[in-house]
Amino acid sequence: MTDFAGLRAAFFDRWRDAHPDEAGTLGIVDPVGRLCDPSREAIEDEARALGAMLRALEPCPVDGEARLDAWMITSWARHEVRRVARGAHLANVELGLLPYHLLRHHLVHAEDETARAVAASRIRAIPAFLAAHERTLAAGIAEGVRAHAGTVQWIAERSLPAIARALDDLGAPDAARAYEAHARFLNDRVRPSARTSGAIGAEETRARLGDMALSLETSLAEAHVELERAHDGLVRAAARVPELDGARDVAAVRAAMQPLYARSIASRDDDVIPAYEALVTRASAFARAHGLVPFDDALAVRVGVLPPAIAEAGHAQNWAAPLVAPQPRADFLVARDARVHPAMAAPLLAVHEAVPGHALQSLAFARAHGRDPRPVRFLAIADDVAMARSYFGAMLSIEGWATWVEHRMLELGFYEGLATVYAWNVRAIRAARVIVDLGIHGETMSIAEARSFLNDRALLPDSIATREVARYQRIPLQALTYLTGALAIERHLAPHRARGDETRAIAALLAAGPVPPALL
Repeated sequence: MTDFAGLRAAFFDRWRDAHPDEAGTLGIVDPVGRLCDPSREAIEDEARALGAMLRALEPCPVDGEARLDAWMITSWARHEVRRVARGAHLANVELGLLPYHLLRHHLVHAEDETARAVAASRIRAIPAFLAAHERTLAAGIAEGVRAHAGTVQWIAERSLPAIARALDDLGAPDAARAYEAHARFLNDRVRPSARTSGAIGAEETRARLGDMALSLETSLAEAHVELERAHDGLVRAAARVPELDGARDVAAVRAAMQPLYARSIASRDDDVIPAYEALVTRASAFARAHGLVPFDDALAVRVGVLPPAIAEAGHAQNWAAPLVAPQPRADFLVARDARVHPAMAAPLLAVHEAVPGHALQSLAFARAHGRDPRPVRFLAIADDVAMARSYFGAMLSIEGWATWVEHRMLELGFYEGLATVYAWNVRAIRAARVIVDLGIHGETMSIAEARSFLNDRALLPDSIATREVARYQRIPLQALTYLTGALAIERHLAPHRARGDETRAIAALLAAGPVPPALL
């Protein structure tokens, strides 16, 4: 009979060896500073090994806590095997971004000469990585495997030039020129044959939902119910805010809110970080007082500035505390531009990205699993890795938790005035995302219909609705994990709240790691 412990060890050891840069996001730093091998041969060889792993797991008895490890291994392996069988690895333009993004993750914690030497080694490896990646993409072009045109354009025209400039600033001209050449390759070779639609199709949509233990029909039904609840809450909250006086329906609230986005959290760029630090402090105290922080330790959360060529993709991110670091610290990173931080949105952003959201969750993960030499549940928990692998199984728990605490803090009265209205608006956005994400990829909703739905039902301006639709095509089914994960967490925690032991249940939930709450 096959031993699960042996299979678990073999799985993780192979993953760590094949993806040393990705393992670095967990604090497992390769001393040589290697990057993964993006060649077709390496990717397909790994898929064959994962297929063999799945076959070995089938007769393997698993019970207790090991069930969660087995679920994550199976979910990851099925996704990778299917991705390669479809040929999607031959059109994976996201992979080219990974060396730079993971370099930035490493540099955030590079505090000694050894760490800086690892960074230098990774930088030197970038030209060879991109050359091998381009050979893989060229094979895909020859075989008729096509990338999504909108994603190719965004990466070639927005992401890669910014990365090249940032690498020049780091004193890495060879890597910078390699990224400039890669942008030309995408524009000249990949983009002409790229497909207009980013839809993955109904069959693949259902398969990926299965990887996350989700039902398409249930997810859609729940999203429609939550959207109506969010609209009701939005209108009721708006009626209590003087600036929105007279807004008595969703359309009127939407119109009244638009000019208020110009009110910034800070009057000067230099005041952005202190403003968010104050919000994190306030949110942390409130969350502790209401039992949402399940341990007494001080929370190691740093508010910092998003690095160059990361900020162009968004205005705020959480970089999780490295799981096995001796002194794990979570980083809440924001763009140092006061204009992009509306005052009414800032409290919810601090809750989602910092405490009691992502930062708290990653610190709890480190407390529970930091001594595990093979933490198999934590593959692809960094956004950049998840995007490069198109795998969002862990996001159901990660984004679900951050979305659950958004709404729990709303229920408990943390937000005030316009921030309360904004929180209800975000709830509507979370629900609309599920409907649109599944509509696009199940091919039941056109791109024009998707934009219109987000505009009308999620109260998004045209420009943001257009960007959201582009995002859903670029990272299929990631957007739905926010609400579906939050609802699964609420189903798990609600009975405990009724019995008065919600904090204990939160501790157990976070200690389980990024697995679907339905499995607990």
